[in-house]
Amino acid sequence: MVAYAFAFADSRRASKFYLSSGIPGSSLHSIDKPESDRNTFVPYHVQGVLLESMDEFVRDKDVEFPNHIKIDVDGVEKMIVSNMSSVLADKRLNSLMIEIETVLSGGLIEEIIGRHGFKEVMREQWGDRTIYNVLYVRG
Repeated sequence: MVAYAFAFADSRRASKFYLSSGIPGSSLHSIDKPESDRNTFVPYHVQGVLLESMDEFVRDKDVEFPNHIKIDVDGVEKMIVSNMSSVLADKRLNSLMIEIETVLSGGLIEEIIGRHGFKEVMREQWGDRTIYNVLYVRG
């Protein structure tokens, strides 16, 4: 297993990664603009980042195709999932764990994943908000 230092998005392009905090393990960072969870913030640090769609990434001959994917990206899940249709269609992908904010998804994320033969097997609410960790397995 190899970790790659870049971010998934809609297409291959250069952008900026805005850190909301320098505290290890903190969250609510963002890409493209200093806004996360529908709130604008003053960045603690700004870092250049290369973005790429997941479909483009797995086409590289040196990348081992994933059998499990975890997505927790604080608001851009729809952009990523909308641009990974060939990954979702590939039978080598067995499962997908994704954090979904139902207000932002509007059902689209769930519909795209389900269209590719995945079934929801677990949904865990995050606090008292409309955010859920959802596990899908290929049905």
